[in-house]
Amino acid sequence: MPSNYLVFAGEDYYPAGGSGDYICKCKDIQSAIGMANSILGTTIMPENDNCHTYIWVHIFDLTKEEIICKIGNRR
Repeated sequence: MPSNYLVFAGEDYYPAGGSGDYICKCKDIQSAIGMANSILGTTIMPENDNCHTYIWVHIFDLTKEEIICKIGNRR
């Protein structure tokens, strides 16, 4: 079964944007929503980078070719 959903997340200001906000791909919408809920509000610190707190998450449906779910607070 192909993965049909892409999960993106970021901060209010996040200079990478676009594919830099990519988190993962999921096979079904339930998994994508579960991932979105699990990372929303979490803070990460990649090597040689600043801390990032995820305040928004978008789920992109590859079949429909559109964002189908927006969670959190993005200006």
